[in-house]
Amino acid sequence: LRACEVPVLAVRITGDDYAVERAVEHLLGKVPRARIERAVWTGPDPKTAHIRWPRTPDGAAELAAGFVHRDA
Repeated sequence: LRACEVPVLAVRITGDDYAVERAVEHLLGKVPRARIERAVWTGPDPKTAHIRWPRTPDGAAELAAGFVHRDA
């Protein structure tokens, strides 16, 4: 991961207790050469956001599409 230089989109979901900001930042620290774009998505019910977001992915898909188009 240390050699990774591709752009990275890091999306946190509001209320996701499994992927808290500190954990996400720790993971992003493993790709120091990458250009990182951070986003916070207020998506599904915070109590189940970590495992259920794929059932209502429109917001996350919009973030990803925007990221891809900016980097194209």
